[in-house]
Amino acid sequence: MSGLLRRCLIIWMILALFALAASSTLFAASGGSVDVRLPQGKPPIASQGQDLGSLPDSTPIKVAVILRLRNEQGLKSLITAQNTPGSVSYQKFLTPEQFVDAYAPSRKDYDAVVNFLSENGFAIQTTSNRQLVIATADTAAAGHAFHTQLHRYRYQGKEAYANATAPQVPAALSGIIKGVQGLDSRKLKSFLKRKPTIGAAPQAASPPGYTPAQIETAYDYPALHGVNGAGRTIAVATFADYNDADVQTFETWFGYSPASLSRIVVDSNPGTTYGADETTMDIEWST
Repeated sequence: MSGLLRRCLIIWMILALFALAASSTLFAASGGSVDVRLPQGKPPIASQGQDLGSLPDSTPIKVAVILRLRNEQGLKSLITAQNTPGSVSYQKFLTPEQFVDAYAPSRKDYDAVVNFLSENGFAIQTTSNRQLVIATADTAAAGHAFHTQLHRYRYQGKEAYANATAPQVPAALSGIIKGVQGLDSRKLKSFLKRKPTIGAAPQAASPPGYTPAQIETAYDYPALHGVNGAGRTIAVATFADYNDADVQTFETWFGYSPASLSRIVVDSNPGTTYGADETTMDIEWST
């Protein structure tokens, strides 16, 4: 081997070692893993709104980290079988404990997500079904944890905030975490339309709008065929609370006996007042 060739080989080996060392340093700095973008991307607030600058670092942010279920395809098949007459699983529904044992994220995966959030400065609230981790931190910690920045935006005529880029999580958690809600301030779209009131409206002599009897006729309710649901318990699953006084007014106005209602709070969340009107209507028309 000539001297020139030998020197070139030595230089190449030195450069290769430097590249390897730099790569190892970057790998270690990221905690031994790379980060993966979540498929949810960035919300319309950020992609369509006018950027007004960064959200103050001290702004509190509450997120819900959603974990993937185990054996989702198996769960879909079970649901189909539970609703197929003649199937051995027809109407054989799982208890909450059976569902957790068969399909909820494993305890190991759930703890890994909790530890990740705790190490990044979040206050943690766990859930019994291991599908969500509720976490609270300030904007600076949230942005650092998910490798994004939270900005203020002018969106649809109002000021809101959102993550400026798609959130990222460590590669080791990318197959566990399905998404993160709460990095933006968008609200669920409400289809409730209110008619503006000008001045004091007189008390109506009869109920406004359609009566329950008219709705039953229009939609051919089972009550018309001798089925009235007596003795059955109905659950209205919703993110919002309801208005007790409105329900009582509805029952009085249409001559219904007071329904026995109870609030079942899930994971210490009493529900929001935003959307309470729609929840109230769901309850009223369920009685």
